[in-house]
Amino acid sequence: MIDLKIGLKAGFLSGIFYGLLTAVITYVFFSINKESIINAINATLSSQNSTISASELYETVLRLSPIMNITVGITGGLMLGIIYSVIHERIPLKSYFIKGVLISLIAWFITNWSNIAFLLNGDYYTIFGLIAALISGGLLGFLYRQFSLKPLVTLPSSEVQKSSNEK
Repeated sequence: MIDLKIGLKAGFLSGIFYGLLTAVITYVFFSINKESIINAINATLSSQNSTISASELYETVLRLSPIMNITVGITGGLMLGIIYSVIHERIPLKSYFIKGVLISLIAWFITNWSNIAFLLNGDYYTIFGLIAALISGGLLGFLYRQFSLKPLVTLPSSEVQKSSNEK
């Protein structure tokens, strides 16, 4: 049975996780490679009449990237949550976690096909982005399963209070 509500909830939470994780990865990558990034920006800006310096542009990107990462994470998580809801029963695997990893792997390759050369060359930023996507996909599957579980017995709240007071 397709339950988009569960997919959206699991996708939203796994998307937040992905956004936060990639925000940290981006911040660390930019901080470690600050000088080479500023040099690359300078090379690009030198051919144009720019009123902003390379350092200012670097700082702006460094400040805005967490917001962008989290926004992209939530948006992507919601989309993957919907996709997961629709197709997870058709995937011939038992593990919800593995299904989530598989769906996120496919989505990562579709959205990052131009980065495959960087991946094959061992670019750490691309590798960490792929790892973040795989972890988030697994989290999506795990959360979908957790939200899909039905409680075995539902007791009225007054009975729960009586039984806990009796002990």
